[in-house]
Amino acid sequence: MKLPCEIAVKKILPTVRALIAYTLVHDYKLSIYATAKLMDLTPAAISNYVSGRRGAKYKEIIESNPELKEIILRIAKKLVEKGATEEVYSDICRACTLLRTKCSD
Repeated sequence: MKLPCEIAVKKILPTVRALIAYTLVHDYKLSIYATAKLMDLTPAAISNYVSGRRGAKYKEIIESNPELKEIILRIAKKLVEKGATEEVYSDICRACTLLRTKCSD
């Protein structure tokens, strides 16, 4: 039996992270290194997310859903303004929950 969060960590969270990283690098003009520090990931992971080598599986679903896209933008904004806070974590959980309902595999 796999719990919903186990599925999210393997399948959904990489896409959420990828879109947050992409937003930080392209919209907020942060470097890969600054983005990595802000997200507590390695620069290599950020590079893979931004280039689409990792985390692209559900990208189209998120980008085509206004509510999910807004959550990603809100997460990126909060990370830049306040860093990783409980609000950010709650938004990530909300994005994962919504995305799980949209994905059947």
